[in-house]
Amino acid sequence: MVHWTNHWSGKLQDNDSQDLWSATEDPLSRLDQQWFKEKRKLIADESAFVYQMREGTLEQHVWCSLPHTTYTALTPDNPPSGQRTSFITTVPVEQQVIFVQALHYDACEGNQVLGRLEVAEWTADTLQISWNHADSQASYHIHLLDGKVYIEKLV
Repeated sequence: MVHWTNHWSGKLQDNDSQDLWSATEDPLSRLDQQWFKEKRKLIADESAFVYQMREGTLEQHVWCSLPHTTYTALTPDNPPSGQRTSFITTVPVEQQVIFVQALHYDACEGNQVLGRLEVAEWTADTLQISWNHADSQASYHIHLLDGKVYIEKLV
């Protein structure tokens, strides 16, 4: 089992949505579960998430090559004077798994235009990744070869 975790010093928006998340008691790591507050499990097919940061917003777009389970919880921030949002993806893996993540930070309050991440598996060793946000677009080929990753920006 692979646990892929991000920590954001911000609050996940729509975390209370009954259509997206349900409360859970699933263990989220080998750590003592007392450190995980307001544990939620993603129950919808969603891959884009927005966090309200101290200033501005952060968009997180995720993709995984295998079926996975996504969780969120509040955990102690660093320094531990407050709470942060932990975003945890678990995947049962026998051989390999590929994660793709696109992040977009916007310092402007209320200027929330969600982007879109598209991932296409061309071959077992090649992905095409496209990021679309407002007026901008970027596309890349990701080649996995001999245990290394090669990134080629498409024009």
